[in-house]
Amino acid sequence: MFSKRRIIVAGAMAAAACLLTACGGASGSATSAPPAASSSGSAAPAASSGASGGSGLDAALRATTNSTLGPIVVDGPGRTLYRFDKDSASPPASNCEGACAKLWPPVLVGTQISLTGVNRALLGTIKRADGTVQLTLHGWPLYRYAGDSAPGDVNGEGVGGVWFAVRPTGAKALPASSTSSSNSGNSTSSGNSTSSGNSSNSNSTSGGYGY
Repeated sequence: MFSKRRIIVAGAMAAAACLLTACGGASGSATSAPPAASSSGSAAPAASSGASGGSGLDAALRATTNSTLGPIVVDGPGRTLYRFDKDSASPPASNCEGACAKLWPPVLVGTQISLTGVNRALLGTIKRADGTVQLTLHGWPLYRYAGDSAPGDVNGEGVGGVWFAVRPTGAKALPASSTSSSNSGNSTSSGNSTSSGNSSNSNSTSGGYGY
């Protein structure tokens, strides 16, 4: 009798030990899961930051004040942005392609852009013939000028009588002297004040492309 009881007790103890070992193993595998999830979670921000960087697209616009032109819009690095009178704002459309677009590179954008002093409600985009997406401000497609070599340059102002730095409202930026003379009704404006607003840059014979 006693020997049978001992065998039964020993068997029960062995079964209990077996259960404890199995439970311990299950618990160990469960605790190993969170580090794996954590490591995969930390990889996501790295991939995200990699995707947002190096896109080659513009990520910022800001308003600034030029000593001659007053309020104008520049890109993130500070280069002046321009609009083209031969474009259309309603509906928004660009008429600067080919050689024109090489001299006046369009402002291309991705999915996000940060703004300082520019109303986001005035922004829009158009799809260009080559499939790129160009930013518009109050309907006007935006460009840089290849003749501007440094931030703050406004060498494209008045070129051909059709290229002008753009204000934060989307309007063309004109020197204060040009604005006052066009409003005074003198003979130099002769019904087309934009063409005579900057005679030093309007002597191009290229049809407004500036080359």
